[in-house]
Amino acid sequence: MYYFPASQKSRRFRLTEESGDRDINDPDDYLRDAEMKFPPAQGVNLLRQKIALPDDLKGKLIILFIAFQQWHQSLVDSWVPLARELEESLPGVQFYELPVIQKMNFLAQTFINEGMRAGIPNHATRQKTITLYLDKGTFRRALDIPGEDTIYVLVLDSNGNVIWRTEGAYSPAKGDALHRLLVEHLLQTIGEGLSA
Repeated sequence: MYYFPASQKSRRFRLTEESGDRDINDPDDYLRDAEMKFPPAQGVNLLRQKIALPDDLKGKLIILFIAFQQWHQSLVDSWVPLARELEESLPGVQFYELPVIQKMNFLAQTFINEGMRAGIPNHATRQKTITLYLDKGTFRRALDIPGEDTIYVLVLDSNGNVIWRTEGAYSPAKGDALHRLLVEHLLQTIGEGLSA
């Protein structure tokens, strides 16, 4: 069973009866029985490698930081220390940054990519930064993202299913909820392997 954090802006999911009077903005409150797959997309990382999402993403559990505006980088950066820690301490967890930009011609894409590449000298960060040039409206609708005023953090399983989501800058409550979800999911996977 997969869990989604509740969001007032979410239109696709419904709260379960057991949610009672809980605060729907609390990262520990979840929506159940919802299915969402990450839409197929083509991207290019800052090492100039073509990446097919979600198929080419490595990891059993994949954390995605989706940003729409250049100023969103500071919001993504607020999550990166935790993401690195989770990646190092939990086997099978990987994270990626996804700048999402409206589809444009090849020269404009190259100019933007090379500008980002020049600003990010770290090889690992370049590998994990995958720029998507696509129809942003279609992409946002597929993931039930209502706007572009903040970042969205998604967790995918190895089949590309969205199993958790939140939005905005890191907070200890959001970080704890993410950590618990990852640990619970990994333990569930181990338990299923042992009983098989």
